[in-house]
Amino acid sequence: MLSLTAFQDAPLAVFAAARAAALDAEARQAPEPAVRRELGRLAGVPKGDVAAALDAVLVGDHVVAELRALERWGVLAVLVPEVQALVGFHESSPAHHKDLWEHTLLVVARIPADADLRWAALMHDAGKIGTRHIDERGKVAFLRHESLGALLLRGVAARLGWSEARTERVAFVVEHHGRINAYERSWSDRAVHRLVRDAGGRLADLLAFSSADFTTKRTAKALRIEENLRHLRARLERLEAEEAAANALPSDVGHAIVAGLGLEPGPRVGEILAWLRAEVVAGRLPRGADPAVYVAAARARF
Repeated sequence: MLSLTAFQDAPLAVFAAARAAALDAEARQAPEPAVRRELGRLAGVPKGDVAAALDAVLVGDHVVAELRALERWGVLAVLVPEVQALVGFHESSPAHHKDLWEHTLLVVARIPADADLRWAALMHDAGKIGTRHIDERGKVAFLRHESLGALLLRGVAARLGWSEARTERVAFVVEHHGRINAYERSWSDRAVHRLVRDAGGRLADLLAFSSADFTTKRTAKALRIEENLRHLRARLERLEAEEAAANALPSDVGHAIVAGLGLEPGPRVGEILAWLRAEVVAGRLPRGADPAVYVAAARARF
């Protein structure tokens, strides 16, 4: 049991106690009751040390058990009240909606053990606390909770002293975490390209999040979601390959082929260009070379 004296000497010892409790549920690791009234001491710990302690919990092998212990002991309420607010929130609703805390824990456990992605998982539904609305039919909605969640995340990041780059990475996932799950097979290629463009360099983060952000117990629904994600991934790979092929040759190679091989513009030139693109994509011809290189290859082949 973590004593008051030990906590006063080293407030972050509460994290070691949570880790020990996660490893041995039967052990008496909970802090002494007197520690609860002293939890405000955590506010005086250097922000970098607090951030490191929370990161260690999130990437650990027993993240759910440790988070449960920190919540149960009041530590989460002191350090990340935005997440503490999820606990029991569904019980205050006259209309049924899922237990956000339990859902959050499942998503945290399912997502890869990358500290930033797990922070995104931990915070992704925090905006639902302030946006819950129940209409006249008793239907629950959380409109724009993603935007509010990103705002709350930035506040957490400021308290923990995160870098701007880290803050923006996690905030982007929180703010856009619903984009991938909105995908439908009926989307045009242009719509998929727009998704890629809007995601910038963070598409992999959004895909990783979406692969974790479904916790339904209905097998058929889970299978539909997984199949939809596989379909999107395959489509992204196809579009990427097509784009790579389209950009494989310099823009003036067609003219060089016509002049170098003595051809008239037409299907034959298109056939040669298609072969050259395939050779470049396969790595058998260099990308961005002088047109003469491609003319020589085409002459040897055709």
